[in-house]
Amino acid sequence: VGLLDELLQLPEGLNTMLQTGGAPLSASQATRLMLARAIVGRPRLLLIDSTLDSLADESLAEVLASLTRDNAPWTLLVATGRRAILDACDRVISLDSRNVSVNYGVSETMG
Repeated sequence: VGLLDELLQLPEGLNTMLQTGGAPLSASQATRLMLARAIVGRPRLLLIDSTLDSLADESLAEVLASLTRDNAPWTLLVATGRRAILDACDRVISLDSRNVSVNYGVSETMG
């Protein structure tokens, strides 16, 4: 998720102790660390509920590349309203109080 180089720059590197809120990491780094912990075990199903929505565009692009790579061992299910995330998905399921719709090839069909 593009975090290793940033962690190695901390004074204690990978041995840096983190506080409850993740300090001295930034919010983006803490989010990416949580994602790294989730994928290190190579789960078969990865559920992400709006965690990616707060990432800056540059970080998001790197994280999405990791999460959606062709050889990923998981099925990725993401709850989001952010267009960049939707565009990275093969299929989008939209839910509202009355309807469920499925769109394939999101960048071509939503827009």
